[in-house]
Amino acid sequence: MNENPTPAPAPVETQDAAQAFDMLQRQFQTLLLILIVLVAVLDCYMWRQWHLLKNEANGIEPQVMQMTAEFQRVTVPLVRNFLGQLNEYAKTHPDFQPIMTKYNIQPIPSNAAPATA
Repeated sequence: MNENPTPAPAPVETQDAAQAFDMLQRQFQTLLLILIVLVAVLDCYMWRQWHLLKNEANGIEPQVMQMTAEFQRVTVPLVRNFLGQLNEYAKTHPDFQPIMTKYNIQPIPSNAAPATA
């Protein structure tokens, strides 16, 4: 009988586990560094896009203001006139009233101020 059992190779497994842990830690640090660089690049790209769009919006702002003023001056009175004519037609033709109700077209007060943007 052998009373001295063979010692288990615990130190070798411990060394392998330590090496695996070190390698995993290096991989994690590398991936973390890559992620930080990627986020920084994406942040620079998004800032650049915001800057370009801001400059473009500032460039077209006068045109938009001119178009808005023209809409308020020309189109709004035409729409009000058309809705007034629809209301007059609905008063004289009761069968048209369900259509006015369906599309929620309300009579426009004559003294209402135009909406401002």
